[in-house]
Amino acid sequence: MPDLTLAIREIHRVLKPGGQMLSLDFNRPSNGLVRAVYLMYLNTVGATLGWMLHRDPDTYRYIPASIRQYPGAAAVVRLLEEQGLSGARYYPVLGGLMAIHRAVRT
Repeated sequence: MPDLTLAIREIHRVLKPGGQMLSLDFNRPSNGLVRAVYLMYLNTVGATLGWMLHRDPDTYRYIPASIRQYPGAAAVVRLLEEQGLSGARYYPVLGGLMAIHRAVRT
């Protein structure tokens, strides 16, 4: 997603008061070694799956690049709150390799 703040504004706009948003995102591991191995794995698996499913190894190459730009799960919680959603929090999935975000429009 090129502009995360704009996307969160749109989520806020379309949610009715009391409406809840949930999202499942790849996360950017804070540990540098874990992050490097994770990104290498995604590059390899992404290329393999891209080739097997679409005959194009570049189909999923955007995922590691997107993770490199991702601000991290805690920063997304702050963005959710800054854009007017309340009770924002995240739940680590797969040891923090992914994150579920939850917030409510009040």
